Amino acid sequence: MLNAYCDLRGVFLLNVLLLSTVSRASAQDFTPKLTQYGHTAWRIQDAAFDGTPGPIAQTADGYLWIGASSGLVRFDGVRFTSLHDPRGKFIAGLGVVSLLGTKDGSLLIGGNSFTRLKNNRFNVIRERVGRINAMLEDKSGNIWVTRTRQRDNAGPLCRLSGDTFKCFGKTEGIDCTYGESLALSDSGSLWIGSNPEVCVWNGQKGFGYLPEGLAPETNGDDVLDILTPQSSIPYSRTNTQRRIPWT
Repeated sequence: MLNAYCDLRGVFLLNVLLLSTVSRASAQDFTPKLTQYGHTAWRIQDAAFDGTPGPIAQTADGYLWIGASSGLVRFDGVRFTSLHDPRGKFIAGLGVVSLLGTKDGSLLIGGNSFTRLKNNRFNVIRERVGRINAMLEDKSGNIWVTRTRQRDNAGPLCRLSGDTFKCFGKTEGIDCTYGESLALSDSGSLWIGSNPEVCVWNGQKGFGYLPEGLAPETNGDDVLDILTPQSSIPYSRTNTQRRIPWT
């Protein structure tokens, strides 16, 4: 009887040890380190691009698209394919400045004009809009863009809703003259990076902010990026690589 008790106790202790080992093993972090990933570099001198690469976006079909000074390049995971607009609307002058893959599978192309590529067909939405620098899609499917070099004085922020393209500026409460970067906060407000200020617009009224250390007459220090983290407090980056929190 004593031997049987000892055997049962031994089995119990063995099970406890096994469970303890499994628990410790499952608690370990098996996330690969950056050095464990393979990577491949494609360079201009390797003829991967016809010109200097710039913006990058992914469409719903999985393709990666790279904008360049010479046009548009598609990457399928193996090879690069250059696509040329037969009308030359987005290539002329500025090349491809900004790209956006939308929910409906389209690729929006910003440059001298505003162009949509869908089902391998180019459709020019609006010509001579200035320079489209940034684009985003909101929850309702509206497309918002920021621009510079506009000649119509209609404002730095524009919206594409369906087939209607409309721009907003000082009349609607946006104090920024130019739009370089763009972000959407959780509350639905649009953050527009300009030179050198940042404008916030909620669709009805706007507010302007000036990065600390920059004077209103600062020239050439554009707000190039605006990031909205989970805290909903955007950060901006300027030409001089300053990272500025907005509270």
